[in-house]
Amino acid sequence: MNIGDGGKVGIWGGISGFGTTSAKIYTQNMNGQLYCDVLQNQVKQSMAKIPKNIKMIFQQDLAPWHTSNIVKDKIAKLKFHALDWTPKSPDLNPIEMLWSIIDKKLASKPIYSKTALIDRLQEEWNNIDRSLCIKWVESMPERILRCLDAKGGHFLSLFLKDFVLV
Repeated sequence: MNIGDGGKVGIWGGISGFGTTSAKIYTQNMNGQLYCDVLQNQVKQSMAKIPKNIKMIFQQDLAPWHTSNIVKDKIAKLKFHALDWTPKSPDLNPIEMLWSIIDKKLASKPIYSKTALIDRLQEEWNNIDRSLCIKWVESMPERILRCLDAKGGHFLSLFLKDFVLV
């Protein structure tokens, strides 16, 4: 995300049926080493809060830092059960719904500084209701059908109307 003064900010976050992970907001370019830190600090700590009898599957897209050897080694070391992801059909990913909603909320009011953007990102992330995370995760079968109907193309804009963030 960029703002008028040239400030660049990124966010990493995850969702599950138990709600959101802690968010990692960063101002440098994401790379394999930074993502390993996210895996260690945000993902591992968030997964530790989920009851042990729940089978968790770790899902991520094919961003270059997700597929680097250092990250593959870290995922193996942390013993995450990682799902292989398709290089197409990004709208299958349940978190894409969340990013779309956050983008719209951020665009609704002017942001004039990097600090303000960071604050707004954190605020919007903290306001995500667990019930929406459950709904997004449970929507996977419907998203698969819509993806097939769209022949692997984008369909999220048609699907978002059912997921209003309040």
